[in-house]
Amino acid sequence: MSAPPPPPPAPSPADLEHLRLKLSTHMADIDKTDWFEVDLKTGSSADVHALDWGKCAGFSASDEGSEGVLFIQFDDKSVVTVKGSTTEAADLFAADLATIVDIPIPDYRILKNGVDEEYSILLETLNAADDLNHPLKRGRHLRGMGKPVVSIIEFIKGKSLLELNPSEIFGKKTINTRGAMFCREIGKITLYDVVINNWDRLPLIWDNKGNPDNILFTSSRRRKEIHAFAIDNSITSIDPSLSENFSEYMDKVRYVINEVCKQWNEPEPFKNVRQSFPLTCASHPPSILNILNFFKETVFHGECDVGIEGMKYFDLGFVESILAFAKVTLEDITKIRDNIEKQVSIPLEKLPTMGLESVSFGKINLDFVNSILEIFREASPTLSKIQMKIEKDLAAVLLMSQ
Repeated sequence: MSAPPPPPPAPSPADLEHLRLKLSTHMADIDKTDWFEVDLKTGSSADVHALDWGKCAGFSASDEGSEGVLFIQFDDKSVVTVKGSTTEAADLFAADLATIVDIPIPDYRILKNGVDEEYSILLETLNAADDLNHPLKRGRHLRGMGKPVVSIIEFIKGKSLLELNPSEIFGKKTINTRGAMFCREIGKITLYDVVINNWDRLPLIWDNKGNPDNILFTSSRRRKEIHAFAIDNSITSIDPSLSENFSEYMDKVRYVINEVCKQWNEPEPFKNVRQSFPLTCASHPPSILNILNFFKETVFHGECDVGIEGMKYFDLGFVESILAFAKVTLEDITKIRDNIEKQVSIPLEKLPTMGLESVSFGKINLDFVNSILEIFREASPTLSKIQMKIEKDLAAVLLMSQ
């Protein structure tokens, strides 16, 4: 498993002083006759590792969510997202796990309050730029900037799973090549959510309706082609001391894995394909049918059918993620957690009231994660054969279509 990329070097004192001078000069020259609003429709993505705060043109605060989310725009119309969070450790852990299965996520880095001087530069930038906002919207940046850690997140724009036109993305009567890739990526994301216990996306093993807005179809600075991006990722571990809840969750995970193995080990796993709704595979277990019904009712509205082939690509991504996570050891996730602890720790003399729990470090429970991975490890010999079977089936379909 490759290690997470190291954080970028902090700006030198000379660089920061240069930014302060540019900021004061820049803000004095701005015409304040119109209140500022970030143009999210035409804004491009700024490089989160090479930001010149002295070229800040203004910012807008998001009206959604309880955390302080800001969109900061620069003179060249590029935009970056800044989020002050109380779940930063849990978010970072989830992000590092996403890299293991190659799930597209926005690029990011963090700044620590009272530690990183760039944090102070950012706050100065926002305080000055706040004068450009409507009086009723001023001061909203303080909601996030008072947190112990802020994330500098790549701004990506696109259509969410809820907003997309399904026939354009997946094809009309039959699934297209890009739609097949998206089904595979959605399968990966679905399994990833099981590992981090994220119920706020696709309702696989949770009793909720899901949130399709947390899958975004777009490109990024690193990924030039359109992919299914997982956004707003965070882990919520269940402590083993809560034995009933812990056991119930592991039983759900084990059930899903066993049912996937069972359906693909049958002679005709897709023999009963069509039901009364367009996106279906009758042989899928009830938990997978939750996903199918979710697509039918919330996303596709009967306009698109990914059919058997699309569900095979979904299964392929799902199985690929299981096998990738099965290779991750307890030592691997321990290293990830320890690295995050170093990233988010703030000396008590800097901020006495902000310890590790102020960034939800306690949401990272290695016993919880490793118990899930152990279920994957036990099933991996069977799933390796299933992966080959799915790939063989899809290769045959491709050959017939040529």
